[in-house]
Amino acid sequence: MARLEKSKNGVSALVATVLLILITVAAVGVIWGMLMPMLQEKITEASQSCINAKIRIDTERGYTCYDSVNKTLSVMVSRGADEMDLAGLQIIVFAAGSSYKFEIIDNLPGTNEDQVYSVNLVATPAYATVAPIMQIGKSKKICSITSRADINPCNI
Repeated sequence: MARLEKSKNGVSALVATVLLILITVAAVGVIWGMLMPMLQEKITEASQSCINAKIRIDTERGYTCYDSVNKTLSVMVSRGADEMDLAGLQIIVFAAGSSYKFEIIDNLPGTNEDQVYSVNLVATPAYATVAPIMQIGKSKKICSITSRADINPCNI
């Protein structure tokens, strides 16, 4: 009776390397396919929140002005009806060829509310801008400027 002999040869190194590369590429593809939709959703959410931001500098009621005697700038920020997670405000003041940036994280206006912020400023300001800072997950995003206003002297 003839005996069949078993071959004791293993998988060649070349075949093993090709298989490892294919497994790695497949794993990266699966992870990429799962992460991209989540990242796109967060990016879309952030962009949509910034687009819907209703933050503006109110100059109509006389609270946005510069007091040259006390060197104090007051800026009234109004927030409209929105559903954003406001984490802060970035107010940029332009004066004498320079810009001064202030970040407000306390006493933020609620929906349909106004808030006046005052800062000491030696140079006479020309205008100010405001940009909302959004809370998106655990990170913060500074949105584009939503309002610009010329600064007038305060009526003392």
